Amino acid sequence: MLIDDDNILASDYLAHVVGLFAEQPRLGAAGGKSLPEFETMPPAWTREFFPLLALRDPGPEAAIAQSLSSTQGGFNEYPAAAAPIGAGMALRREAAAAWLTDSSRRALSDRRGSELSSGGDNDIVLTLLEHGWHVGYFPELSLTHLIPAARLDPAYLWRLNSGIQKSWMEVLRKHAANPWPPIAPWTVPLRQLKAWFTHRAWSSPAAWIRWQGACGHFEGRYTRG
Repeated sequence: MLIDDDNILASDYLAHVVGLFAEQPRLGAAGGKSLPEFETMPPAWTREFFPLLALRDPGPEAAIAQSLSSTQGGFNEYPAAAAPIGAGMALRREAAAAWLTDSSRRALSDRRGSELSSGGDNDIVLTLLEHGWHVGYFPELSLTHLIPAARLDPAYLWRLNSGIQKSWMEVLRKHAANPWPPIAPWTVPLRQLKAWFTHRAWSSPAAWIRWQGACGHFEGRYTRG
């Protein structure tokens, strides 16, 4: 199980996990709803960025991905509807071993210290699918995610969006699932400048956070070495 200190599992969470793994022997990873409990009432404009805080409620229907599918462009497609998120992700031991023994996972930046990059949970999902395991969303799995006021601060949200978008590009590239082509490093500042105007970054906190996400996106796409 992947559980942070700000995650409170429903009392029947583990029982449901045991049942799901018993019923579905190829299920390698499972997750469910992550519902917020805010320290202070969030401003309305922040709702757009709730997914950055690992908050989600996809609804009452389960979704399972049994393999990687390809897009029309030939890229692997991330199974967004079925993919568990890190908060509350339950892993079968045998499936987790496929990821733990994958040396390439160390090349990805993930949350450490004050760094707000992410992507470890996405990497787990794609690695398991590549090794023949299934992943799924199950509405009976529910946890409460405690959100302190500081995580709604615009400065925190723009750093978070930048880090997440950068690492998202890296994870997709690793798994041949990135439809955006690599770009040369020297083009990054120019693209970021253009995005400043496209997103009207000066106009509101939300616009600034969107722009920072675009900056992270471009940083994650540039070719290295």
